[in-house]
Amino acid sequence: MDFSPEKIYNNYQNNRYSLSKTLDLLLILIENSHQINRLKSLKTLIAIAPKSEKTYKVLEHCLISDEFPQIRAEAVEYLIRFFNNKAINVILWTIKNDASFLVLKTIRKLLNKTNDLTLYNEFNNRMERISSKLRIKSNELDIILDVSETIESVDIWDKNQESFLFIPPTTIMIVKDKSIRGLSFSLMKKVPQSITQLAKVELLDLSYNYLKKLPYHLTNLKSLKYLNLSSNELKTFPLIFKNWNIKNHLELNLSNNHMRRIPNWIENLSYLKKLDLSHNLIETIPKNLFKLRHLEVLDISNNSISNFPEKVYQLETIPKVII
Repeated sequence: MDFSPEKIYNNYQNNRYSLSKTLDLLLILIENSHQINRLKSLKTLIAIAPKSEKTYKVLEHCLISDEFPQIRAEAVEYLIRFFNNKAINVILWTIKNDASFLVLKTIRKLLNKTNDLTLYNEFNNRMERISSKLRIKSNELDIILDVSETIESVDIWDKNQESFLFIPPTTIMIVKDKSIRGLSFSLMKKVPQSITQLAKVELLDLSYNYLKKLPYHLTNLKSLKYLNLSSNELKTFPLIFKNWNIKNHLELNLSNNHMRRIPNWIENLSYLKKLDLSHNLIETIPKNLFKLRHLEVLDISNNSISNFPEKVYQLETIPKVII
C-alpha cells in the first residue's frame, strides 16, 4: 500500500479527505497491513473518531479475532476507555478466554476505570485459576505476567516438594508451598516492580541484565539469602544496600561489573556472609571492609588493587580471602 496512517491523518487534517473516507482507509490498513502500521492505524482511528460506532465495531473485532496480542491489548484499552459500559460483554469474554498475559495486564491496569463489579470478580477468578495451575499464590502472579507471554509458555517440572517454572527465554522460578522461593532472569534491562510481592524469595539471580543501577523497590525483599548481580553494568557499589534490612546472612555476587571503589559504609552491611567483587576495576580496599563480623568469604581477585591492607594477609577477620 502506498499510504500510511500518518499520510491519511495529514490529509484528513488538511480537509483533503472526508471523515468517512479517512475511516475507510484506516480500516483497510487495520485489516491488511503489517502489525506496526495496524497499531498506528488504531491510534489514529481513536484520535479522529474515538466514540463512533464504526470505531467500536473495529475494536470489538480486533479484540475477539486478531492473532497479535499487541493489537488485542490496544483494542481492549480503547474499549475500556471509550466504550466502558457498551463493551462489558466483550471484555468479560476476553477475561475468560484470552491466553495473552499482555492483554490481561492491560485489563488489570484499567479495571479502576470501570465500576462494574462483574469485571472485577471475573478477573479475580481468572487470576485464581491461573495461579492454581501454576501452583503459586495469586498475590505472586504478577511477576509471571511481567516475564512471560501466555500461560502456555510456562513449563512446570516437579521435584520432591518443589516446583520449577521455566519461562522462555531465560526465566526460572523455584516454588515451594505455593510461594516463589527462587527467581532467575536475564536480558531484561530492568527489574519489574512486581518483584516486591515475593515476600519469601530467598534466591535472586539478576545477572546479565545490563543493569546500570538497582531500583529501590528491591529493598522490599527481606528474606534473601543469595543475590547474584554479576555481569551487569554497575559502576558504583549500589547505594540501596546501605539501608536494606535483610533478615538473613546474605551471599552477594557483584563480580564482572565496572566498580572502582568500595564505599566506607560497607561496614554497615553486617548481614553479608559472602561477598564476590572479582573482575571489577577496584583500586583500593577500605579497612572498614574487615569489620564485617559475619563475612566468611571475600573475593577481590582480578581487580586493579596495587596495595593490599595488612589484614588481608593476616586473615584475622575473614576466614577466606581470594586475591
